[in-house]
Amino acid sequence: MTVISLKNWSRHQHYKNRDPPWVKLYRDILTSESWVVGTDLSRLLQVACILLAARYSNQIPRSWNVLRKVTSLDCTEAEFEAALAHLISTNFLEIQVRVATPKECEQLASKALDKCSSEESRAEKSRAEGDARTRDGVPHGTRDVGTALTGMSMAEEALAGVLNAWRDIEGCDHEAMTQWLAHWSRKHDGRDMPGHQRIATAKLLAGLGDSATQRRAVLTAESAGWKSLRHGDGKAPRQTPQEAAAAKRAESERIEWQNLAERAERIDFRPRTAMDDLAGYRILVERAERNQPRVGSKPIAELLGRQPS
Repeated sequence: MTVISLKNWSRHQHYKNRDPPWVKLYRDILTSESWVVGTDLSRLLQVACILLAARYSNQIPRSWNVLRKVTSLDCTEAEFEAALAHLISTNFLEIQVRVATPKECEQLASKALDKCSSEESRAEKSRAEGDARTRDGVPHGTRDVGTALTGMSMAEEALAGVLNAWRDIEGCDHEAMTQWLAHWSRKHDGRDMPGHQRIATAKLLAGLGDSATQRRAVLTAESAGWKSLRHGDGKAPRQTPQEAAAAKRAESERIEWQNLAERAERIDFRPRTAMDDLAGYRILVERAERNQPRVGSKPIAELLGRQPS
């Protein structure tokens, strides 16, 4: 018998030796890889598997018919298998083989369906009682609106954490990313970029290089009206042959001016002025160097070993 099991199941348990009426659902599931890069169906299946693992002692039968009825999944078997494969590839679920008789499988399925039916009956009864009774003109059950609003607030905070998770990407320029999010929203009818796509975009921007390159990439894509960034965006534009030759000539002149300044300083010659051009100042420096006495020069008489008269 093939069963589906949760990895690290003990983390979600609260009761050890009996059928647990509830399980632990941690907030960091919203930032896990299986949730962030998953689909709506895989996320629904992810939560359903946590609940079913408590019911089946982490030995969920891998039966499409049973799971479809127990979880009320509105999808095809192929879509279910794709969502299941995603949860397995992201190390949330694993497939195990366990020896079980056909009768045991039927009992497990029957037990699950009976529990679902009883839970649905209790829910319908509660709704009927709430509709029949009112308190001060407010439907029965609305007294828990504070709890509901608190839950909504927590959900909003969790959603904000997912949408802002891109800020933890090292090297991503926040100004460039914020500008791109605004452009993306305009291009997609005011919708917010999904959390997993924000993380991927932040990593792409960080891979482009420094902040100037990232902002240039966003500006280029925004001015062109693109809906997505690419790895080649943000690079400096290629120079034409004329521009390359001019840049090379300017660099050569800069180096020569620096060399002439050092030579003029050694012979105590005047520094360059705004009126000097390169060729003229070079001639002046060379002339001044020729007029300088050579270091260590001696009279001819001394070189010949005679005393001067």
